Amino acid sequence: MSTTDPRLGTVLRDEDRCGLRFVRTFPHPQETVWAALTESRHLRHWFPADLVGERRPGSALRLPFWPEHVARYAIADAVVDGTVQAWDPPSRASWTWGGDLLVFELEEADDGTRLTFTTWLAPTSAEDVTGTAAGYHVCLDLLEALLAGRPQPPGGAPAEVAVATRARYRDAVG
Repeated sequence: MSTTDPRLGTVLRDEDRCGLRFVRTFPHPQETVWAALTESRHLRHWFPADLVGERRPGSALRLPFWPEHVARYAIADAVVDGTVQAWDPPSRASWTWGGDLLVFELEEADDGTRLTFTTWLAPTSAEDVTGTAAGYHVCLDLLEALLAGRPQPPGGAPAEVAVATRARYRDAVG
C-alpha cells in the first residue's frame, strides 16, 4: 500500500484473488506473541471473534464474534465456520474464516518477534477490501497495545480511529 509507513498493510493480487499482508515486530518472545494470537483471553482484546474447536490441521472451527462486536456492528450471523489449515506452535497458525484464509507466521527477530499476517479474501469489492485492510490494521494496533500491557476493552477501537484508518487505505486499494 504505502512504503512511507511500514505499519500499513500491502495489497496482494494473484490473478482473481486479492489478499493483504501486514508485518509487525513486537519486543516480546515468540511464545508470548503466540499466546496473544491464539488464546481466547487475549483474542477478545484484539480480534473480533473467538476460536472454538480443536487446534490441529483439518479440524473444524467455530468463530463466534464477541458480543461487543455483534452489538457495535449489528452482526446478523454471529458465528462463522472455519477449518484449521496449519497449527505449529509457536510459529505458524492458519485457518479459514468463511471464505477467507488467515495465515499468522512468527519468527524470532533481533528486537523480539516478527509477525507476518497474510489473509487471502473471498471475492469482494474494492470497498470491502478497504474496510478489511483498515479493520486488520486496527486489530494489529490493538494486539500491540495488549502486548505492551495496555489491553483495550473488547469491541474494537473508537469509531474515529477506524474511520481515519479506512481513509488511509482507500487510495491504496483502488
